[in-house]
Amino acid sequence: MTPSARLAWRFALLPALAVATLTVVMLACGHRLLSEELTRRALASQQQRADLLALQLQMSLQDAVMQVRQLARSPLMQPGVSPQQVRAELTHVVERSSRFVWAGFASPDGRVRTGSGGELEGRSVSIAPLLARAPDGTGEFITLGEPVLDGAGDTVGIVTAHLGLQWVREQLALSLGPPEQALEAGLKGLVLTESRGVVAGLALPGGLPDDAGPARVWRDRDGQRWLLARSALQDLSHDAALPPWEAVVLQSVEAARAPLRALSVSMVVIGSGAALLLAGAGAWVSRRLLMPWDPVFGAMLDGHDGDQASLATRVQALVAERVQPTATERLLGWLARDAGNLRRAIDHLPVAIALADRHYRCEYVNPAYTRLLGWTTETTRGGLVGEALVGSAGREALVQLHRQLGDEPGEFVQRLEALTPTGATAAVQCHLVPMFDAQGRRVGALSLVHDIRPEHSARARADAMADRLRALADAALDTLLATLDADGRVLEWSRGAEALTGHAPQQALGRTLDALLPGAEAAAGLRCARLKGSCELALRARAGGRERCFEGSIYRLGTAQDATQFGLILRDFSERVAQAQVIETARDELTQLNRRLLEQEKQTSRQLAQALHDELGQTLAALRLHWEAWRGAAAEQRARMDERIAALVALANRQVRGVLAELRPPLLDELGLVAAIDNEIRQHHGTDDEARVVLQASEQSQGQRWPADVEYAVFMIAREALLNALRHADARTIVVYLDGDGCHLRLRVSDDGRGLAPEARAGRPGHLGLVGMRERALAIGARLHLDASPGHGTIVELTWEDLHDDEPHLPDR
Repeated sequence: MTPSARLAWRFALLPALAVATLTVVMLACGHRLLSEELTRRALASQQQRADLLALQLQMSLQDAVMQVRQLARSPLMQPGVSPQQVRAELTHVVERSSRFVWAGFASPDGRVRTGSGGELEGRSVSIAPLLARAPDGTGEFITLGEPVLDGAGDTVGIVTAHLGLQWVREQLALSLGPPEQALEAGLKGLVLTESRGVVAGLALPGGLPDDAGPARVWRDRDGQRWLLARSALQDLSHDAALPPWEAVVLQSVEAARAPLRALSVSMVVIGSGAALLLAGAGAWVSRRLLMPWDPVFGAMLDGHDGDQASLATRVQALVAERVQPTATERLLGWLARDAGNLRRAIDHLPVAIALADRHYRCEYVNPAYTRLLGWTTETTRGGLVGEALVGSAGREALVQLHRQLGDEPGEFVQRLEALTPTGATAAVQCHLVPMFDAQGRRVGALSLVHDIRPEHSARARADAMADRLRALADAALDTLLATLDADGRVLEWSRGAEALTGHAPQQALGRTLDALLPGAEAAAGLRCARLKGSCELALRARAGGRERCFEGSIYRLGTAQDATQFGLILRDFSERVAQAQVIETARDELTQLNRRLLEQEKQTSRQLAQALHDELGQTLAALRLHWEAWRGAAAEQRARMDERIAALVALANRQVRGVLAELRPPLLDELGLVAAIDNEIRQHHGTDDEARVVLQASEQSQGQRWPADVEYAVFMIAREALLNALRHADARTIVVYLDGDGCHLRLRVSDDGRGLAPEARAGRPGHLGLVGMRERALAIGARLHLDASPGHGTIVELTWEDLHDDEPHLPDR
């Protein structure tokens, strides 16, 4: 192996060793941290699995208890039912539920009278132990019992049932998953009662602790470590005694940390591969760089024991042989050897170049100069460089610029409209650079001319685009557009910003956004945009004399991290917020109105049931007794009993009419809306000594009839408005005005009371009477208007017109 190859491998092994060391350190730290985290998460998962298993067992046991309780309360268990019917019902319960293995009906002393399938009849069954051995000794079952009470509350028997334990195995399998996956995950599930297993055949680990405690790591007698989680059954209903069972879930610690081992193996493989790859790449790169110097290293190693002076001389000679000029040095040497080479290079450059002597007189222009400006070497030679571009009018200013070339920085750049031989102009940028020799004497000058017409066109297009964007920004009157500096002060302010905030651009420029929008707290958004480039904003601020809600963003103008200008876009969505609040308020009102209607329906049902039972029921019972007495009475007694029976029939008829009147005013159907409202007012007359109620009905409305749903809705609205005025307005006079014909209807209820607050007029929750009136008006296509102010009374006005449309109204009642 050559000396450079040995040195290359030494250099390459250093980063490989660093990668290997870093991999080992990361593996050790990650193993410790991830091991604790995996153990914590696995304990939480096993505790959740144990709680779920206990809950499933608890629900299954409570369901079985409830089935036995329902069976004990069945009419089939009462005295007088044949044993065949009882046996059929018990057999049906056992066949319907997979948990029950036997059910029976026993006497109070515990002797079975009837059993499912005829089993155990005549034998005594003890229901005291909750967990008992099966009669055949093959397994265990749970005995459940419930007393059967007769009408007097005395115990006439006991319903007892045997609950098998196969369903417990099924719950264990359901909680742990398929057996193959549970075995792979190292999971075990147990159900314990008094430190022994409920399900036979499931071995208990040795040394299982008796205390419940939280989920933890536990080591059994064989030294194996487990994640242990326990959860006891809890009788949440306190209505069914549950056995002292406890759900236990175990998981092997090794199985729980299996992902950590896989991750460690992957990190070792990746780290080793990366170290080998880095070592190979480093060796190849080092070999390529050191290969030209292999003789030098060989001479140094071979001559290490010889004369130091001769060794230095030999190394210096080898280094001199190996040093080669760069491509730049070779190109400059080629240009310096021949002036023709330099001229050919200048002629092929795409930049317009003019060469001048030490007095700044033009000597030569290249073809690119001629193509750009039209001037040739013959037309410009002998004149000041750039004189042809400015003309005679600008010669004095050009001379002054040439005189300034002796000052720092010794060159100048100028943009101008250059003249061409045809008299046209071209936008260019001239860069004049003096040239000096080795002694610092000026020997000439070089003038570079760049065509900036594309830049001018692009700038003009950008200015036009900026003008159009500014016009669009000014047209967006519902959007706040602004430009801010790094301190949050306004640099530009749109017409939309003026419309929303009330601040003109002259007032806003130079002020901070927080001063223009009190409460906006835009400084935090500005800091976020300075760090991330942009920031979404959602804020409330007082603008234009009222509280407004804004959403938008603030963003950095430009891609530089230290940009000093920021753009701001804010859209006013206060109307959306207000509409959302109105919708939410309406939803709450409808919900409360629905609840109120349900309560009224329940109250009406109770009143109807009470009236039918207490009044009409008693009347009908008396009528039946009189009828039976009449059939056996003598002829002279029947006449007197006929009068009594007729009186009872008339009483029943009045009671039925009274119930119907409570449901719907009979005058509304018989005599119309005006009579019904007048009757309603008369019913409330005298209930309040302070209020006087007056009905004003036009002659046209007297005897006028409208659709049934319209009359009912208007009557209910009038009743609600009248009750509100009587109960809450403290009014002295209440006027109910009614007018209309067959196609129009107008109702107005006014009072001189204390009026309503603005929030009550909007129909806020708590004023469901107003909400109900509004909904009834909408149902018939009418308009309801409420005019009220505190201390000036209230006017409720409804206007209905028959538009002959097909919209459905309220059904007739």
